[in-house]
Amino acid sequence: MEAGGAAAVVDGEVIPLQISTVPNSGELFVETDDGLSMRMVIQAGDGFVVVPGSSGVIKMHASMSITITATGFEPDSNVSVVMQPEGTKLASIRADRAGNVSAVVDPPADTAQGAHSIAMSGVDAQGSPRGLVLGVEIVPDTEPIEVMLPADKLGLAGINPLGVFISLIGLSIFGYYAIRRRGGHWTTGMEVFRLNVGTDR
Repeated sequence: MEAGGAAAVVDGEVIPLQISTVPNSGELFVETDDGLSMRMVIQAGDGFVVVPGSSGVIKMHASMSITITATGFEPDSNVSVVMQPEGTKLASIRADRAGNVSAVVDPPADTAQGAHSIAMSGVDAQGSPRGLVLGVEIVPDTEPIEVMLPADKLGLAGINPLGVFISLIGLSIFGYYAIRRRGGHWTTGMEVFRLNVGTDR
């Protein structure tokens, strides 16, 4: 599968999917109508994640880790994570009681450059095969890749940007016009600073 591509496999049928990106998180997300979903983030180290390109195309170095989560599998069943086209098994995960799985996997260091797929496969509650596939592109370690620090790492998750902007303006105005009584007249904070320079206390 080419980078930026995604598909679900349900009862042996391949269903093309549209990749969505979650703002300020570096996360790719795909889902089906019956509750099968997969999220993937490429970890670049030190808390940074790779920024997905247009249309969900994501580039990574073979030395980077992949964080994946998925829902919609048979509870307490095994789910495999495989890198294609090599067929390299990256992990075997046990689904929880709600059918959710999560793992951090590492591609082999010698993974060839080019298009690859991260495939998760398991069964549903009726024992029928199902899975999800997301395409990535492995590039040389010397090729720069855009990374970001997710909002949750910055402590900004759930914060209204407009509220932050207004608060910063208010603080700036307050800081400049911090009123202090000095020598029988009112002065701004900047004036107080100039008056205090060179004075002994």
